[in-house]
Amino acid sequence: RDIENSVKLSELQSRFGVPLVEGGRRFCHEGPLHQIKRSGRLKRGYCYLFNDLLLFTVGKEVRANIPLRNALVSDCQNDIPHSFEVVDVGKLKVQFAASSADEKQLWMDKLTVIIQKFFEKYFTQKDMSRCICPSFFATLKSTQCFFFFCFYFFFL
Repeated sequence: RDIENSVKLSELQSRFGVPLVEGGRRFCHEGPLHQIKRSGRLKRGYCYLFNDLLLFTVGKEVRANIPLRNALVSDCQNDIPHSFEVVDVGKLKVQFAASSADEKQLWMDKLTVIIQKFFEKYFTQKDMSRCICPSFFATLKSTQCFFFFCFYFFFL
């Protein structure tokens, strides 16, 4: 499995000219998505999800390179069906549209799991219980709002 991962990373690095073969990076998922432009237009592309990074590509060009360490994922507040957004807090927000509700949920679930792993790596239960009520922490942890709350609580 490690060999397959290394081959995939090397192949994508060669194709896109982006350094992907880095210690600990793992390929997780890929598939077609549309990027929602500011004008509301949809740009067809292809996404590659890693355990620390999301790449949105069109042809051989990387259009968005989103680190997931400080990212959030949520539903979009627009009229485009099956849309969601990934925000590298304080830097970049990219909105996507999937081809179906199931596909959207798959992407959001995978992104949420990766982002939550980053969060749990850097913040322990003890860190959180010093700052907020433990029952509030438990409720918040089960929602995507948790990431947003904690970023602003700890970093701003």
